[in-house]
Amino acid sequence: MNTQPDNEGDRLAALEALGIVGTPPEPHFEAVCRTACRLFGVRHAFVAFLGDTQQWLKTPCQALPTTMRRDQSLCQHTIRSDALLVVPDTRLDVRFRDLPAVAAPDGIRFYAGIPLSLEPGLRIGTFCLADPEPRAGLSPADAAAFRDLAAIVVAHLRLTEANAKREREIAQAAIREAVIREQHREIHARSRTQEAANHQLLMAEQLASVGNWRVDLSDGQPVWSASLYAIAGRDPATPPPRLDAFLQIYHPDDRARLEAIVADAFARKRDSISRRG
Repeated sequence: MNTQPDNEGDRLAALEALGIVGTPPEPHFEAVCRTACRLFGVRHAFVAFLGDTQQWLKTPCQALPTTMRRDQSLCQHTIRSDALLVVPDTRLDVRFRDLPAVAAPDGIRFYAGIPLSLEPGLRIGTFCLADPEPRAGLSPADAAAFRDLAAIVVAHLRLTEANAKREREIAQAAIREAVIREQHREIHARSRTQEAANHQLLMAEQLASVGNWRVDLSDGQPVWSASLYAIAGRDPATPPPRLDAFLQIYHPDDRARLEAIVADAFARKRDSISRRG
């Protein structure tokens, strides 16, 4: 018989995101289980989570190992629906009578389980009552009290969920900060490299009595080096002539080549802007 919920993939993802499986015992879960044992007069109460193939107990139970095969657990049936599951005598129920936890000499005879869900329908685990003696079941008042205790368990799980989310956010923020620091380091290194190259270029221009210029592709305005201003006898505080006028000082053959280079640069910039848009 298929005992997996229809949304098994989503259920397992929710359990993994919770990050509780394999964590140490916690006093508040154990306190709720002790309260349940006293309130309902049963020997065992436990919180279980069901993974893909294993059941894992968050609270210890003398009748069950901490981990066991999911297909041998009673709780695999509980997570099939949102309803409270009560089995007065497991040895009279064909679903449970052959399970190791039931067939053992002091095994579980009475079982009651309620699914634990952080979101509607995503039943990640169970809160259970168990006893080695069969019993009639749970009265309506007992069933209501059992649901109230289960609500307390879910509240603790939501706290665990919030803490797990916060830890993930802190880890992600640390990664982002590390990336930003590395980017700043690279930018600083490139800036120092560029400054060194500019300084070497300036020295070469001064030694050779030459200058250089470039075009600002945002507005088409030429940008001159200090050496070029000196060669042209222009005040560095004044802008260079517009590109079309500036290119007129070149020989027609050189001018055509420069105009083609500048036009290509403008075209590549337009293409880059178009792709980003």
